[in-house]
Amino acid sequence: MAVKGIDVSSHQESFDADGMAFVFVKATEGRTYTNSRQRAQAKRARDAGCVVGFYHFLWPGNI
Repeated sequence: MAVKGIDVSSHQESFDADGMAFVFVKATEGRTYTNSRQRAQAKRARDAGCVVGFYHFLWPGNI
């Protein structure tokens, strides 16, 4: 049985979480970027009954 999920970032103003088991939300990128929509995206996913995770996107040279 496949487990379905999606990842979202600030590029997805809206998304459909219906039928998804999980949603990963891009929280940050590099040294300075923060997703201003992450709280609303997490709430939308939780309201749809999804497990929510967050991730950081790291570019080479950010360390």
